[in-house]
Amino acid sequence: MKSTGYLSAEYAEAFKEFGQPLFLEKAGGWLLKRAVPNTQYSDAMGLYPLFGCKNWQALDQDLQQIANQLVSLVLVTDVFNRPHNKKFLEEQFDLVTLFKNHYVVDFNEPLPKIIHPRHRTYARKALKELKIEKDRPSPEIVTNWIELYRFLIKRHHITGIVAFSTQSFKQQFKVPGLHIFSARFKDAIVSMQLWFGDGQYAYYHLGASNELGYRFRASYGLMWFALHYFQQAGYQMADLGASAGLQAKKDGLSQFKAGWSNLQLPTYLCGRIFNTELYFRLSQNNATMNSYFPAYRMGEFSV
Repeated sequence: MKSTGYLSAEYAEAFKEFGQPLFLEKAGGWLLKRAVPNTQYSDAMGLYPLFGCKNWQALDQDLQQIANQLVSLVLVTDVFNRPHNKKFLEEQFDLVTLFKNHYVVDFNEPLPKIIHPRHRTYARKALKELKIEKDRPSPEIVTNWIELYRFLIKRHHITGIVAFSTQSFKQQFKVPGLHIFSARFKDAIVSMQLWFGDGQYAYYHLGASNELGYRFRASYGLMWFALHYFQQAGYQMADLGASAGLQAKKDGLSQFKAGWSNLQLPTYLCGRIFNTELYFRLSQNNATMNSYFPAYRMGEFSV
């Protein structure tokens, strides 16, 4: 059965400009092999934003096969597709720490009972002003999305791996399981959301608006539309993600997501050292796993 969403080869290909996608054949997941700056060495990370695989019990076998290629590995676990026994993770990794709690929708509860009254009000207003519908990938849709996301990058000063390139987005629109929701004002797209469906789970991937989209609070209408779509399609849960940045915080984005959810589930940051001597030599005075992992990449991700 072909993998969809974050587990798919098509999604892994979207990160080729940042490193070499590595397929874990026994576990059925993907990593990204990257050059350690200013060295001849390499390490690996899970794909942004979450790592999942089909067979966690086989993960260690795959990692042992590539251990001689890497200094270390860091990843953030999927909220759904992960071992729910933390002890299992601790047996596989040198570092296992709570990263962020994700806001989750359990569709077993009626949506009117879940959604915050303020969110319902904003959503109704947006739905009156905008035409919201599900779109299919097309060159026009891709172009519209890239324009909206570039506006988001400028507005929030986004840098690094999450400032996806045009080529990366063109590849992401080829990922099996992609769902595209668009909000139009007078036939012009003012806001969009990208989701991935994987089995019984839906994942909110990215959203972006222009000035008109913000004015009409299009994101509320889009989220209302998307959640009702996934509930009616028979999905069991939806992962809305967490706050922006490397640490959980009460920002506007987290308040937005909290207003749609009825559950929070944890993600874990997991780190594994393959070459201990080299790891600490590269890390020098920063080799404290409690603050940043891998320590020699401290400060790499600021957003």
